[in-house]
Amino acid sequence: SPINVDKSYYGWQRILSQRDIKNEVNLLGAFVLKEVADEFTDALKASGFGVAAVEFASISLVRDIESIGVLEKAGSYIVVEITPEGIGFIAVRKGVPHFHYLHSWREVQAGRKVITVNNFKNALGEELNSVINFYSTHWSGEALKDIVVITPSFDDEISKLISSKFSGLNLKILKPLEASVAHGAALRGTVPRPLDAEISLASLSAMDVFDVQQASN
Repeated sequence: SPINVDKSYYGWQRILSQRDIKNEVNLLGAFVLKEVADEFTDALKASGFGVAAVEFASISLVRDIESIGVLEKAGSYIVVEITPEGIGFIAVRKGVPHFHYLHSWREVQAGRKVITVNNFKNALGEELNSVINFYSTHWSGEALKDIVVITPSFDDEISKLISSKFSGLNLKILKPLEASVAHGAALRGTVPRPLDAEISLASLSAMDVFDVQQASN
């Protein structure tokens, strides 16, 4: 565990439903500090809501991207999300996020009060290169062909940057309304609780939530 297990919620899910050629089962694990997750779930419960599951935003976002069919499901690609907090990078393997990193605007500003276009492009290029190198180091045998950029603006600048520095990647640009964390989380909510086998970082698993609901009916 990357953090103290006694102070954490953790879960796992099977990445593929079938065994691969090495007769191995691929599993993905995730961990979060209890105090972080509880801050959200306690607020929801106090407002009268039940919590079906807790997951990282990157998982919700990738689920929504795959639901609209812009990429082959269970593929490998990089997601770049331009947000008010900064530039988010997600490495996706077999349709599941394996790495999520946020480069904050504070770092992009480099001591300035205003973020220039050049600073933005330099930060995007440098950090994207680092994420691609990370992917290549860990999964060198799996081709990385696509990159999805979710951005409200700078379409032309991003397209030129990708084509010049990362010509081997196919670029797909989406607007925030086309793919979002909120909609991706809502899609998970449509799955019947007893069939939900994805990671949940909460005090109750999805199946536990189902049992509680059934007992209260």
